[in-house]
Amino acid sequence: MAITQKSRWDDVGSEPPAGSAKYAAGEQPIAEYDNWFNYSVTQDIAALIVDALKITERWGEFVLTGLLVHEAATPDMSVVVDPGIAYVDEKRAVVDAATTLTVPAADATYDRIDIVVIYGDGTLEYIAGTPAATPAEPDVPAGAYKLASVYVAAGATAITNADITDTRNVLIGIAQGNLDMNGKAILNAAIPCIFTLSKGYATAATVTETVETLKQEVAADKNYIYLVDSIHVVATNPAGSGCTLYFMLRALLSDGAEVDLLDAAEGVAEGGSFDDILIHLMSKIPNGEKIKAVRLYAYCDLAPAAGYEPSVQLEKVTGVQN
Repeated sequence: MAITQKSRWDDVGSEPPAGSAKYAAGEQPIAEYDNWFNYSVTQDIAALIVDALKITERWGEFVLTGLLVHEAATPDMSVVVDPGIAYVDEKRAVVDAATTLTVPAADATYDRIDIVVIYGDGTLEYIAGTPAATPAEPDVPAGAYKLASVYVAAGATAITNADITDTRNVLIGIAQGNLDMNGKAILNAAIPCIFTLSKGYATAATVTETVETLKQEVAADKNYIYLVDSIHVVATNPAGSGCTLYFMLRALLSDGAEVDLLDAAEGVAEGGSFDDILIHLMSKIPNGEKIKAVRLYAYCDLAPAAGYEPSVQLEKVTGVQN
């Protein structure tokens, strides 16, 4: 009788018996043993990656991938948490499937702020705040990590994405798809989407403003910049401009705030230029924050003479993004 064998890498498979017995026809299909081995190895590798990131990076507790909290398909008094993986309380927390959490009924008079948390064992919890004229979030329980806050307006009958604030510190994106390797199907493979960042502007921007103005910006292609390795800035202030050029580099963070990447604005005197690659800038970023973009601001202390305007260029930003 023919033996049906599976070749999906997302199957757990069967652990082979102990000892050195040889495979015999009619026994457990050998591919099932292969599946067990592949699954075990990939799980070990995934755990090692998380451990390495925990040790070598500065993220503290973080979401490795997924776990986005969002509205239901038809908005009601519930929220949905996508499947994903987090590193919480020194444990690898896994949520295998989308999970719906019930939102307690809104107060008739006062607004409320709730939170959604995950624990190290993968348990999700929706924690309601206290209705008040000026509501505040409830405390995050020990051993939990906050995924989102949810604003529940007085009398609300449905929660939409506009009410949900994403608070995840996401480290790695995951692409799901069907792959083919040497003619063998690999279904539902999960591939970490960490990419190099190497982009900038081929031309300079003219500076005529006497107040600090955003001139150029380099943003992540999809989500966030996780590491800025270097920034190449070029600035030129031609003789005859009659002014001093100043520029500043800032990082735009995920919460919309900006952080100076230089200790002070860099000045370029009339007839001077600046052309340098700046490094060691990540120390300026607060712990656990994500970078949305690197921005170049500039201004002149006096209005420059026509035809002699200074210029600045964010020539290249290198690093890691997802």
